[in-house]
Amino acid sequence: MIVFTYKLADFLNNAQVISMYRATALVQGKGELHIDDASITFDDTAVLKSYLRLASSFIVSMMSGYAKDLYDTDGTTPLEAFETNETDIIFRINDPVSFKKSNIPVIDESIKDSIINYLIFRINKNKGHNFESFEDDYNRANSSILLYLNQRSKPVARKYNLF
Repeated sequence: MIVFTYKLADFLNNAQVISMYRATALVQGKGELHIDDASITFDDTAVLKSYLRLASSFIVSMMSGYAKDLYDTDGTTPLEAFETNETDIIFRINDPVSFKKSNIPVIDESIKDSIINYLIFRINKNKGHNFESFEDDYNRANSSILLYLNQRSKPVARKYNLF
């Protein structure tokens, strides 16, 4: 089993820092815009947490084919593919057949990238700011998750002929 564990606070902080850099550039370009209007602030935390759970559910649905019949190390306690609490988000998947283990760090980073870009994309969309670049980055990260999750270290032998 492969387990990805993340701190909720890290996602919120990273989204705020990235949006602050973006807001600084916007404010410098347009003098009438206030930096709090163009960035993610502490006031946005409640909305961010709901978007964080939504982004996580999208990732779980993408990886659901690898999240069947998950059990603890004892083999008898069933586990959920997705868990969240006040501080952490946990994703679990089974090791796919002939899975390329070297892809785990790339999948890990792609999951982080997907969630952070989703948060920034949704907040900017709500505030009426340009969000397309973050939406594109979010979609690219999701494609990356699937790409690296589906790569194998050797060809998977089929028990049937396709043609």
